[in-house]
Amino acid sequence: MNGPMDVNGPWRAAFTSLAANGNNVVLGIAVRVLVHSTAWNYGIFRTTDQGVNWTATAHAYYGPPCIASGSRDFFLGTDQVYHSSDEGISWQSIGLNVSRILPLTVDSHDIVYAVSLYCNFKTCYTYLWRSVDTGKTWTTLTTPPGYPAYKSILKISASSTFFSEMDGRGFARSIDTGLTWTSIHIDTSQSLVNDIATRGAGEVFVATSHGIFYSPDNGTTWQKRNVGLLDSAMMSIVVSRTGELFTGSDSGRVFHSTNNGSSWQLFSDGLEATTINDLTLDSIGYLYAATDSGVFRTSKKITALAEGRKVEPVVFSLSQNFPNPFNPSTSIPFSVANAGWVNLSIFNLLGQQVAVLVNEVKYPGKYVVSWKPDAIPAGAYFYQIRSGIHTSTKQMMYVK
Repeated sequence: MNGPMDVNGPWRAAFTSLAANGNNVVLGIAVRVLVHSTAWNYGIFRTTDQGVNWTATAHAYYGPPCIASGSRDFFLGTDQVYHSSDEGISWQSIGLNVSRILPLTVDSHDIVYAVSLYCNFKTCYTYLWRSVDTGKTWTTLTTPPGYPAYKSILKISASSTFFSEMDGRGFARSIDTGLTWTSIHIDTSQSLVNDIATRGAGEVFVATSHGIFYSPDNGTTWQKRNVGLLDSAMMSIVVSRTGELFTGSDSGRVFHSTNNGSSWQLFSDGLEATTINDLTLDSIGYLYAATDSGVFRTSKKITALAEGRKVEPVVFSLSQNFPNPFNPSTSIPFSVANAGWVNLSIFNLLGQQVAVLVNEVKYPGKYVVSWKPDAIPAGAYFYQIRSGIHTSTKQMMYVK
């Protein structure tokens, strides 16, 4: 296929050879593989040179597929799940034959999760599936509440918290790898959820029909963050390795934030699109946009955009819990400056340990952990974090 077209801006077209047919709709990208639509046919294409050239695979599918990548393999969901172990050159069916696969995702341990949809003449049923052996066998988990819409979502955070779209309006959360689910509504207007991105163990960003919402505590509380956005309906959102945010709208524009979404700047020079369907970052820092006008890629790596700009480093800290006083639960924010073992524990006034909230290796970043006391008396408690040579202690009040 033809190479990209240079433009005077941050974006360059990366899929130009199909532009003339008028059906150059790209639905999604998974690092080096994309789903492309021409009329009612759906094809899979791959690139090995950051979008300069694309090669079609042998497969074409009917019905919009979903695609996901693990550390080694790619997975494709249509009426069943397909697997590629050679970076999208070839695809093999690995079962799970159902009416339709909706969201499909792979966690940091290469465990594959899929939500299937089966409909008969009267009703539709959804099922959540898990495979620990790259799709050779599947087991069912508790189905997330709500009927999956066309663009269904299933995201997994660094703390193994699951987030699933719930009939578009709001979403469901699971903190036990899909065994139980809690419904979450992020605002009173019941915004349509289009995409979810997570950072660290507790930060969640949601692209909705009413802009961007941010949660610092795994979806318990929400803040609307739309300053600088020129469009209301945001379709996709991603977080870069440097912590920057990018979101794309249904009007074909991309916005960029360097301050956790508190404000946004237009990032669309050279982007000739009508709708942003998906945003994806590759392993070396290029940002790709899947649009109704084809694929676009940034002309520079996102890491290069941060050069010369002062980036505030993450420092070791322990913040005051919120709410405080609290009942029945509270959230404790903390940040880690260096990778290493972190312990966060709760103590009573006698110095006796009553709970351990964190006791594992953590990487540099900001985190939020929740605590819901069980069978302990009300009163004052201390919480202490230890990481390497650093220690910090604060007090909280549990009331009944």
